[in-house]
Amino acid sequence: MKFGPPALLSSSITRRTASLTSLAVLLSACGGGGSDSQPPALPTIQSHPSDTSAPEGHTAVFSATVHSETPLTYQWLRNGAPIAGATDNVLSLSSVALADSGASFSLVATNAGGSVQSNAAKLSVEAAWVEGVAVATGALANLAQAERCIGLSNSGDLWIWNTSNRELSRKNQQGAMVPLRGTIERLELARDVPGNPGFKDTPYDVSILEHSDGNLYVAEVYSGGNGIINTVWGMGGRVHRVAQNGETTLIYNSENAPTRITPHAIAEGLNGNIFILNFNSGAIFEISTTGVLKKFVDTLTPPDQDIPAILDYRNSYRSMAICAGEIFVSFSGIPIAVHDYRITPARVIEPISFGSRGVLGLASHGAQLYLLTRGSFSFSYLKRRNADGSLQDIAGGFGGELRLLGVAPDGRVLLGEIAPPGSEFKYGKYLIITPPKQ
Repeated sequence: MKFGPPALLSSSITRRTASLTSLAVLLSACGGGGSDSQPPALPTIQSHPSDTSAPEGHTAVFSATVHSETPLTYQWLRNGAPIAGATDNVLSLSSVALADSGASFSLVATNAGGSVQSNAAKLSVEAAWVEGVAVATGALANLAQAERCIGLSNSGDLWIWNTSNRELSRKNQQGAMVPLRGTIERLELARDVPGNPGFKDTPYDVSILEHSDGNLYVAEVYSGGNGIINTVWGMGGRVHRVAQNGETTLIYNSENAPTRITPHAIAEGLNGNIFILNFNSGAIFEISTTGVLKKFVDTLTPPDQDIPAILDYRNSYRSMAICAGEIFVSFSGIPIAVHDYRITPARVIEPISFGSRGVLGLASHGAQLYLLTRGSFSFSYLKRRNADGSLQDIAGGFGGELRLLGVAPDGRVLLGEIAPPGSEFKYGKYLIITPPKQ
């Protein structure tokens, strides 16, 4: 983005100006010239420009509202210097660069009575690093309309959720079906609708844990109408165990469990403990291999922002991942603000900040934690949290709705871009990101 040199102010006085000056002096001496007239009022700034942010290469906009009884002229300033051609009450800066970050912009409004200057607003430019990002091909690009990849196995296979037949399956990188465990190739995830014999309820969300004991643990979340999650109404969810020999057992069912939760995310701790994040309350539970629940930490949201029994799942985000034995959790969306936490094996809860407007997903890979965060204007950014707690930008400036699906054994990160409205549960395309080495 280039800005012109500051406008030059002319100080020359023409003969016509001098004549008018002499005439004004003469009229004043004679008592004429309208001594009872009032000078025009200065302009009034009704709304000042606000701080704004934009991804690198995109457009940033500042605006102000000014009231005046007489005609107005405008001039925008960058760091106090006039911007050539910026003579409207709206300033549009195209293709902002990282070098523009931190610059301040203000508006000078002028009428016959004089000039006023607005408060200065700051521009923040977010990096849009796109090197190493590729649209997935092969098996991911050739999934059926009703299929979506919801994660990666420890060996890099694809976990596939089919919303048409309500089945979970597994495909290798070549697209061939392989058993989930033993000889079982598909697991039906659906439950009978109470009071409606013959009708099946489809899970709203499915998460998978490939445990070190060789078993597969599958958590499914159910919702009410319009994406509403409500455990009080019994929507809740279930957890299945698929043994190495393919034997399947329903180990948790919120409909008849003493402790009713919505098992939104599932992960393995240092000692093989299985942790589940309750979508509604934000509490974290341990679950035994037989389905017995035990609360690990209580509700993580502040007391003044208790989560009600009803949440809009589509606009609320809950993420959990375990990295180097520590649990990382993020909450954002409706109705709560953004809250991020780190929880040690000793259950010490430390509020932290991932420095974003919300986390869309967390995934661990060895000692590294990956975050898909929400930036300004609904753009998404992939970051990596290093062992010292610092955050490293990996890729960013993605438009559309993205989800972090997992990290492959070779360290490549898989993102899914949700298709436009009308194609629910379907990803329009998948992105493979190769992060830089540390």
